[in-house]
Amino acid sequence: MLNRRNARIKVMQLLYSQWQSEGLDAHTLQAPLMQTFEQSYHLYLYCLLCLRDVALYAETYAEIKASKLLPTDEDKLVSTSLAHCHAVRFLNQDVRFLKIIKKAKLQQLTEDDMPRRLFRILADTDLYKGYINENSAHRPADEEVLSYLFREVMVTDELFDQHLEQHFPNWLDERDTILFAVNITLQHLSRMSFHAHEEYLDKMGESQAFGNELLIKTIRHLDETKALIEPTLRNWDMERVAIMDVLLMAMCLTEVLAFPTIPVKVSINEYIDISKIYSTPKSKEFINGVLDRVVRDLKSKNAIFKEGRGLVNE
Repeated sequence: MLNRRNARIKVMQLLYSQWQSEGLDAHTLQAPLMQTFEQSYHLYLYCLLCLRDVALYAETYAEIKASKLLPTDEDKLVSTSLAHCHAVRFLNQDVRFLKIIKKAKLQQLTEDDMPRRLFRILADTDLYKGYINENSAHRPADEEVLSYLFREVMVTDELFDQHLEQHFPNWLDERDTILFAVNITLQHLSRMSFHAHEEYLDKMGESQAFGNELLIKTIRHLDETKALIEPTLRNWDMERVAIMDVLLMAMCLTEVLAFPTIPVKVSINEYIDISKIYSTPKSKEFINGVLDRVVRDLKSKNAIFKEGRGLVNE
């Protein structure tokens, strides 16, 4: 599900794209930030839609095999079970889910040949062959097959990966989050429940609120955080430091100073981890060194205030 790291990355990317503009305006950037959360929600829904379509192809696949004049033994070993399992039936019939898909116009993004191609990949796997074998002592559950289909077949398929990246620029950033969200949703859908959808929306609401606050406070405190960073650069001019590194450190110090419920170490570790992906190879050590010096100085001045006991040192 969406979490604070997702929000941090969204805020970072938005601020980075606007860094060179004439003054950063939080009010102007709030709407684009909310749009990035909506894109994440649509990506999640679209993955469920594609998963449903691939599973439904089991019926077409069975019909094709059965229509052969001289079917082989393998042709006779077909099943429509996946198309009729609880989770797929729910996604295919639930009025609320279908209404959301229609409103977001996600059905228009699907490609006609995609379900056939991906299902055929699944049909050749040992897991699926064991699933359609009614006599198998270790027959996988519906949920396990659907999870495998999404995780090991769809997401690892180069064409499907390109398809998602084409329509959702945030796909690469949120791949792991979507994998987790879809897996949790499948667990609920196997019991004919869409509670995971509400859970996703709740988490998204929390992430939106955190991201919005982080955006506003980072811009509001930018002069202050940059002033804290510059004296610790040790013979480095602020203008020579990578923009991304300055931004990540400014965001981190904003959390340290203006988010009383987030432990200092949590903030530092989060931004160091983000720097490994989005900044230069040497940024991790550089950012860690600067933040360590600034935070030690702030602690010596008792300038860090946290609501929970011990959060300054945690």
